[in-house]
Amino acid sequence: PGRLERPRPDNFGVALYARGPVTGTIEALGSPLPTVVADVAIDDARVGVILTHPLPPMSGAAVAEQLHQLDAVADRARAGRGPVLVMGDRIASRDGDERWEQYNPPQRRFISRHSQLAAGR
Repeated sequence: PGRLERPRPDNFGVALYARGPVTGTIEALGSPLPTVVADVAIDDARVGVILTHPLPPMSGAAVAEQLHQLDAVADRARAGRGPVLVMGDRIASRDGDERWEQYNPPQRRFISRHSQLAAGR
């Protein structure tokens, strides 16, 4: 029954659908592109969710914007009051190649700088 969505005429719309209640906003978090920042109720618990869709790293300017956006996402996740799930379109692989990390320096930097998010630190 819960949802937050921001459709767009291009490839950068975002939507979060959940079986339980969803509260939150859609923000321009480190980028003019929309990012969902929400809380999802799961039974008696609450989980924070940040759902984003960065620009593909196709130019130096796009890489810089993606770095800025991912840093803003990490900062917001760190500021959460409990568990936060960060997800979205990573735009990080070529033709489904499993070795995606070699193609996208912003993604590698996000993981190396903010790996403490996954570790819960």
